[in-house]
Amino acid sequence: IALDSKRAECSLNRKVHIDLWSTRSQKALGNSPENQEINREIDFIKNKIYSIEQKFQRDGIVYSAAQLRDVYLGKDKTEKMLLEIFQEHNDKVNSLIGRDFAAGIAERYRTCKKHVEGFIKEKYKKNDIPVGCGPSINITVIRKIEQNKTNLNLDKLNKVLNGQDDFKCLFFFVGN
Repeated sequence: IALDSKRAECSLNRKVHIDLWSTRSQKALGNSPENQEINREIDFIKNKIYSIEQKFQRDGIVYSAAQLRDVYLGKDKTEKMLLEIFQEHNDKVNSLIGRDFAAGIAERYRTCKKHVEGFIKEKYKKNDIPVGCGPSINITVIRKIEQNKTNLNLDKLNKVLNGQDDFKCLFFFVGN
């Protein structure tokens, strides 16, 4: 990516023999299926980067070639972690005790977080899991939590959440 005589590079992780590369058009030469696929991929990426550039321009954002690359590669996003989101929610609930929440509700959420934290440590051998990538929190994770309640003492969680059999609290945290 070149912008204002500054360059930012990234790789497609594809190889093209030097004799089959056009430096002028920045594409693979020839009509082989492999070269056609590489050229389609290059066109797709160019279009994606142009879209990012147009969005920056519409939003009035000053940008560099490196920023275009980073947005394209997804490096501009910070990864949200489940227990971090859970703690933010609990902090919000704690600040509203006496107005919108009773102390017992806040205690239930703290207990819920503690049980989820134990599950993550036991099942994934991690301190937290990302929301939306890696072993992300999704219906599969929720099903695993439900299946492992007795093994991980998460059956207490149902009592904490007024006897609900499903793990609806996780949907709430992920959705917000």
